[in-house]
Amino acid sequence: LVACRINAVVSGHQGQESHVGHMSSRAPVSFVAPGKATGGVSLVAPWLPAAQKPLHVSNVAFLALVAAEDGIDVVKNRKWAAEQMNYLLGDNPHDGGCFSYEIGYGDKYPTHPHHRAASCPNPAVSQCSEANLHTACPSPHVLYGALVGGPIYNDGYNDSREDYVHNEVALDYNAGFQSALAGLNQLFAQDQFPMTNNQCPCTNDPYAPGAPAPTTPSLVCNAAPAGGAPIVGR
Repeated sequence: LVACRINAVVSGHQGQESHVGHMSSRAPVSFVAPGKATGGVSLVAPWLPAAQKPLHVSNVAFLALVAAEDGIDVVKNRKWAAEQMNYLLGDNPHDGGCFSYEIGYGDKYPTHPHHRAASCPNPAVSQCSEANLHTACPSPHVLYGALVGGPIYNDGYNDSREDYVHNEVALDYNAGFQSALAGLNQLFAQDQFPMTNNQCPCTNDPYAPGAPAPTTPSLVCNAAPAGGAPIVGR
């Protein structure tokens, strides 16, 4: 991003335009209605395995918002970024729709993230071990605000703690996700939020009047399975 801005100073906006245009050309700029191929999320990295392609769409959404701030395709880039983020937050066909890939947002979201601390007993009634990775119950700790890896190119998604591709919580795409949300929040505060083609009728707002309370994982998950050595490290 810094290199693109340096290049923009030297030769106009060509660097940023090239990068954002390259990403946009490989995905629908307008939202694709739920039920169709990809459900609207962009496959921004064609060189990655199919199961990992959507992971970094949040980073490119952030880059698109920065490009818009620099005057590059302002309407197009803001709309594209908002629609990609809307997909991650619930405007998708998974589990009947309104499924958020951000944990704790709305009433349908991942409950089995690939995250060691989240899968440990709460309270610590038993030792946390590798065996906790293989339990089928929801994680005792809810990682509010964390984005999981997400679906594959055909909207397929597996909410399994053992599936690190779909369900890992990693910094490389959570950083872009939080940054893009901050950018969209600024646009909302400035009454410049873009018009989108979203299909999902729900708001997925956990603070809206009448919204269901977040589900608390069952305490049965706190009983660690037999066997397994204590977890060391992350």
